Amino acid sequence: MSDSHFLRTVRKMLLKDMLKTVPGDWKVLVLDELTTRVISSACKMSDILDEGVTLVEDLNKRRQPMHDMPGIYFVSPTPKSIKTICNDFQESPLYQSVHVFFSSKVSPADISELRKHPRLVERLRTLKEVGCEFMTVDSRTFTTDQPRALCELFGDSTAGTSGYEEAIGTAAARLATVFAALDEFPSIRYRAGKPPADGDPPGGDSRAAAPQRLAAKLHEHLTELQHGSQLPQAETCDLIILDRTIDPVAPVIHEWTYEAMAYDLLPLEGDIYKYESENRKGEKETREGLLEERDSLWVSLRHMFIADASMKLNSLLADFRTQNKAAQAVGSGELTPDHSKLKGVVQSLGEYNQGLSKLSLHIDIAAELNRITRDVGLDSVGKLEQDLVFGDATSKEIIDLLSKRQDLEWLDKVRLLMCYVATHPEKLDAAKAKQWQKLANLKPEYMHTIRNLEYLGVAVSKREAKSALSFGSKKKRQTRKVRAPDNSQEQWELSRFQPLLSEVVEDLAKGKLPEADYPYIVKPSGGAPSAAAGSARAKQSSVGWARRAAPQSSDLDVGGIKLQGKRLIVFVLGGVTRGEMRTSFTMSKQLGRDVLLGSTSIESPKSFVKRVYELSAMGDTDQ
Repeated sequence: MSDSHFLRTVRKMLLKDMLKTVPGDWKVLVLDELTTRVISSACKMSDILDEGVTLVEDLNKRRQPMHDMPGIYFVSPTPKSIKTICNDFQESPLYQSVHVFFSSKVSPADISELRKHPRLVERLRTLKEVGCEFMTVDSRTFTTDQPRALCELFGDSTAGTSGYEEAIGTAAARLATVFAALDEFPSIRYRAGKPPADGDPPGGDSRAAAPQRLAAKLHEHLTELQHGSQLPQAETCDLIILDRTIDPVAPVIHEWTYEAMAYDLLPLEGDIYKYESENRKGEKETREGLLEERDSLWVSLRHMFIADASMKLNSLLADFRTQNKAAQAVGSGELTPDHSKLKGVVQSLGEYNQGLSKLSLHIDIAAELNRITRDVGLDSVGKLEQDLVFGDATSKEIIDLLSKRQDLEWLDKVRLLMCYVATHPEKLDAAKAKQWQKLANLKPEYMHTIRNLEYLGVAVSKREAKSALSFGSKKKRQTRKVRAPDNSQEQWELSRFQPLLSEVVEDLAKGKLPEADYPYIVKPSGGAPSAAAGSARAKQSSVGWARRAAPQSSDLDVGGIKLQGKRLIVFVLGGVTRGEMRTSFTMSKQLGRDVLLGSTSIESPKSFVKRVYELSAMGDTDQ
């Protein structure tokens, strides 16, 4: 798969504009903890080696001198990193020459500290701010690597704390490097918070203000870069800042597309899936498969409904058996849609080429996903979840399912009840909570987690004021639109659910997003832009930042799709889901605009439930 413009820009910045600019065939690259994650999210080790790097070292570990090699430091501009670099040249210098690239803006005080060390200054050849302090997840998604942001910004004791301020400051600084990397200056809108209602948990003002606070802080960073001629002088793209309260259902509902299911149901280690396969000797061995965009089969399957993905894999295996003599020798007869048998067919082929290895990987994944769905009976759970969201079911159906399905895992029960309380406000008073706990056989901490949705704008318990949460209806039972399916896919019963993020993106792109609910932090120059407005990028020279050449965002060809108009970037405080990541792809195709999605973290249903549990400490009422 060809990289998107976003990924190409990031890789070029790190590989060509940083590593390749340092002369020499043998180089040492020194990284700190943050920049290790930054560069590994966008580049493979082979990419780094191709630029002449022969050794990658940890800044914070003891390193051997390499007097005949240049040392490239790619580090975050923290006092600790500055001190370590200076210490490397305190006595005997570690490297032949020094090339320092900071991941974000460095302070004048830190520059002065570097200048105090003559041995370092003597060998210093490069000192630049690269402006890359974010992690790429795929060709349309990035994070600021803040997995604790949900707790720091929306928890019960965050108002006015240093953790709250640091979370906003870190998000703003790292998000600013995204726009520096893309050479874009955005018009910034944010979701206006609702005033706290009677019965809301304490600290509602701080939680409601988080998107606005981030928008204001980010604007400060970007204006400073703009004044230094490091960004265009006029708005070139659109940014909207949201938070997790916009859709508390999306992180917990069961999604039924291939990627979302894989990261929900399988025991992945990062992006690695381990599975057993037979070698040529018939011996079982553990293989590892990497779920990445360089795998074209993964790219073609990841956003498909699981039934469609399974049928495609069945068809691909049939084609392979038709075209490959070794496969034909395995046996004849019609292929069965039973993926456990398909897996056996593939594994018996003996010798894997690269394409067959990928096919084997994904057939194993599909087989495992179908097995888990069948064994756990997730289809009935998923149908009920979606019926609750769309107003087609009530507590009666939940009681019926939980009474019959005592074998359900605690996580599935909690997710089902979270879908219920998020779409049926004020239904969980103390007495009913005890009844649900007994019926579902849940521990007190699990009920505590459900109640903690209060911190994300859900009116879980009874109150006088109406809930601020809306799912597209003014009725008490809140519903959302059933969106038309993608033209390339059939409308399956379990594919009705779509994250509300898609509606916000669509309304923003069409100029229909209410300004009262989503105000600008600063009105765009020349007034609010029209939906079809193009890019007005100003050409500026670079001072201090490693500069990237960027094509006009009004004329991009990505994955064969012609994208026109300004780039549209969505940033969500508190984490996004794999389903919401899919939205950036579908909206780009549907709207013809380059849509990017950023967040403080990527959350699986299990990790999100854990973070919601941590929003407040358990009290006596939770026992």
